[in-house]
Amino acid sequence: MLKYLFLVSLSVLLFTGCATAPTPVPGFLIGNVSYSGFVSAEQGGNKVGRATCKSILGIISSGDCSIEAAKRNGGITTVSTVDYESTNVLGFYASYTTTVTGK
Repeated sequence: MLKYLFLVSLSVLLFTGCATAPTPVPGFLIGNVSYSGFVSAEQGGNKVGRATCKSILGIISSGDCSIEAAKRNGGITTVSTVDYESTNVLGFYASYTTTVTGK
């Protein structure tokens, strides 16, 4: 009986994902949500920069999804808007992207 309980517990642990990304509305199976961060008084600019972080099973994660990284990737010095996108797939894979526009 103890062996069976151990195997069931191990299966639940291995087959239940823990990878999630922040989102205003979570999805149980799959989530793909875009939402606005802020708009500054400095309007305009045609440059766009993106920065992404990723996670697999909540065990392995990588990336720099900061506003500073998005600015650097787009060559932006003056920020106009910041937007976010999060993707969650069954708790196995998650990504979080910061998109910055500006000059």
